[in-house]
Amino acid sequence: MYDIPFVRFAAPCAILYLFFYFLIVNPPMDQTDSANQIPPEEAQALRQKGLRLMEAKQFEDALEPLTKLHLASPDSHIYHHDLAEVFHALGNYEEEVKMWELYMVHSPVPGDGCPQISEAYRALGKLDEVMKSTKRCFDFEPTNADMIFFYAHELERRGQTAQARQLYEKGRALAPNYPDINVGLARTRSASGQDAEAKKLVDEVLKTRPDNVDALVAAGLIYARMGQRAPAIQFLRHARVLAPAYREVETLLAGVMRNRYVRQMQ
Repeated sequence: MYDIPFVRFAAPCAILYLFFYFLIVNPPMDQTDSANQIPPEEAQALRQKGLRLMEAKQFEDALEPLTKLHLASPDSHIYHHDLAEVFHALGNYEEEVKMWELYMVHSPVPGDGCPQISEAYRALGKLDEVMKSTKRCFDFEPTNADMIFFYAHELERRGQTAQARQLYEKGRALAPNYPDINVGLARTRSASGQDAEAKKLVDEVLKTRPDNVDALVAAGLIYARMGQRAPAIQFLRHARVLAPAYREVETLLAGVMRNRYVRQMQ
C-alpha cells in the first residue's frame, strides 16, 4: 500500500539513450560462458522473445529463452533482473532471491533491486535476511528517500521505533511531500506520545490523498488516542472499504469502538 513518489533524477537524455540501448536493448556479452556462447543477434532476438512472453504473462515459456541468455552471460545484471521478475511471477521465491543476489553484485545500480529482494526474502519467511537486505539497500543510497523509507519501515515493523523515527525525520527533510515517510513519521511520533504533531502529519497527507489507506489507518489510531472517537471510526471505516483484506483495520476499529486506545492523559 505504499504511495511512493518518483524521487530519482534523470541524467541528460543522450546519456540515458546510450545507457538504454547498450544495457537494455542490446546488453554487452563480454562476460560469457564459452560453452553456451550466443551470437549478439541471436541474444537480442532471445531477449525480445522473453520480454514478449513476460508481457503476455506466459512466464513458464519465458524461462527458456531467458535462462539460455543467463547461462551464456552469467554476469549480466540485465538477465538477472529479467529472471527475478519471472520467478517472482511464478511464486518461486528461492530462485528469485538468487537472481536478486546476483543482480546486487553485478548491477551498476544495485538499488534498483530494492525492495524486491527484501520482499522475496519475506515471502520465504527469512526475516533476518529481510532486515539485512533492507539495510544493504539503504547503504547503497543513504540519501535516497525510497531507501530511507524501506529501512525505516522495516525497523518500525520490528518495534525499533526510535531508530525508525530518526530515519523518517531524515527522509522528511529530504522529501517533505513523500506520503509514506510522513505517515511513518506520524505513527512513530504518536508512539512516543506526540499525538498533536502526528495528527498534523496525517491530516496533511489526507488533504491530497484522501484514499491513502495507511494514512487513514494511522489517522484512526491517532485520533482515537486523542479521544476523538467519531472521526477515528470514520477513518477506519473508510480504510476498510478501500482495503477489505487489511485485517489490522478490523482489529483497530473494534478497539476504537471500545475506547481501547484513548490515552489516560493528554
